[in-house]
Amino acid sequence: MWVLFAFLLLTAAQLPVDDLKFVNMTDAYGLTVRETTSICRDGVGFIWIAARTGIIRLTDSDSRIYQLPSESVAVSVEVACLDNNLYAFTNQGEIFRYDLLMDRFERYFNFARCTGVAGLWLFDLEADPDGGLWLASSAGLYYYHDNQYVKIAPETGAVTDMTPLDTHHLLAAGPRGIFLIDTERRSVELWNRTWADIEPVSLLFDRGMSRLWIGTQSDGLWYVDTATRQLHAATAPHFPQQCIKDIELVSDSTLWCGIDGRGVWKLSRDGSRVLNIWQEDADNPLSIRGNGVYDLYWQRSGRIWVCSVTGGVSVADLTSPAVTRLQHRINNPNSLVNNHIHALIEDSRGQLWAGTNSGLSCWNPHTDKWINYFEERDSEAFIVLALREDSDGNIWVGTYAHGVYVMDGKNPRIIAHYTRQTGILAKTGFVFDILKDRNGDMWLAGMGGEILKYDYLTRKFETYPVKPIYTMDEWDDHTLILGCNNGLLLLDKNTKKLTTLLTNNMIQDVAVVQDKIWVGSNGGGSLATTCVQMRWRNMICGKVSYPIM
Repeated sequence: MWVLFAFLLLTAAQLPVDDLKFVNMTDAYGLTVRETTSICRDGVGFIWIAARTGIIRLTDSDSRIYQLPSESVAVSVEVACLDNNLYAFTNQGEIFRYDLLMDRFERYFNFARCTGVAGLWLFDLEADPDGGLWLASSAGLYYYHDNQYVKIAPETGAVTDMTPLDTHHLLAAGPRGIFLIDTERRSVELWNRTWADIEPVSLLFDRGMSRLWIGTQSDGLWYVDTATRQLHAATAPHFPQQCIKDIELVSDSTLWCGIDGRGVWKLSRDGSRVLNIWQEDADNPLSIRGNGVYDLYWQRSGRIWVCSVTGGVSVADLTSPAVTRLQHRINNPNSLVNNHIHALIEDSRGQLWAGTNSGLSCWNPHTDKWINYFEERDSEAFIVLALREDSDGNIWVGTYAHGVYVMDGKNPRIIAHYTRQTGILAKTGFVFDILKDRNGDMWLAGMGGEILKYDYLTRKFETYPVKPIYTMDEWDDHTLILGCNNGLLLLDKNTKKLTTLLTNNMIQDVAVVQDKIWVGSNGGGSLATTCVQMRWRNMICGKVSYPIM
């Protein structure tokens, strides 16, 4: 049986939505970058991640690191997709813009040099519809457009973060209060006069709750009611009084806070209850990596991304039932050996075995550990075509040109290796399918030789007629159904007699379900019949394509 995948999706048992499994994407892509500080997604769908050593771009299949043409060493780097432009900027005020044609980041302008302010710190960027940039900095609020910059409302003092209020307004916060920015008139007014002795770090405007959420440096989480413009402390008990680097509204139902040193905290939307906490667990490879969380990004497709300054980027799928993508990761031995899958089974211990174009992989879902076998030997690709578990819990592995191996299902070792000078176990043979029947006997079939039966009691092979077989299933105690290159056959296990059921069809797969035989053919669609009536019903199934999520 042939099963070809560009990637593998495993639908796991339904999990509680909070039983999240985080995958460290830094490890998954074989990256050495750990100090990540910012993340965004562009209009094409690429994920961009900022680190001190460069900007990382992730796709579903690869990664790339872009170097910034910096003039100085930055303490912090951030990335932002604004008005269909991708920007990167450093705390020291160097701003870069991505050039799609040249596929690189280029210098846009040096904010610190323009202002001449010593020790300036650039905290945030926002764009307006006219293509201008609003800059929140330790030196105040600035506007940049057409190579010109201007300081807006010096009375604001330092501005540490901004967030959109509507199409033409931003809200900005700093030690002197909250300010409303009119991006059309380029004017600023004091929006909130009741200001506690707190230092704002991050902002989020929740339109549905009419609240502006404020993450602080060391005073926890606060909010301003936009109707009354009154400041209130969030009432969630035992919430950390540490730096809240980012706040995200997830699924329009919960607030997620990334806290430097305390991981990720999930709150009810009104901020009154702590619903969950995710922190690094050295004994759990599926926990977030690093508690110094600087940025969060929620994809509406259901993923939450977490940037940590010590552990790189982790991602979890919030959808339920959980879906885990298993695929080959470059330079990462703890991954699927190859994405071209020919055979796939789950054994009695819950382990997943995959036969690929470059060997055999076994995944333990409880530990998220992979063991890979038969990777390229003597510069020769090792192709695994068929898999089946026997009555002892061992895995039979059918190959191209290497015979059949029997793997210990409990320990990573080879129990037996069967080859022959001729037939399907020879150097010129293919083992396309392996079947365990009701007696526990193992049946081997393929191209270039006889069908073979391995008797479970005698532990010996017995030969059956020569037929090019792609796939097999069992009809009853004494009959097998065989799919071959020109039709469908019945094999009497006792007499070794073959009977033709169907001709002029190249059979790719066959399955017995209750009293029906289901057949998948190459070009003939799907067919079904009962062995009593022998009347075939043809169901043409079109090719289905799925987008990469």
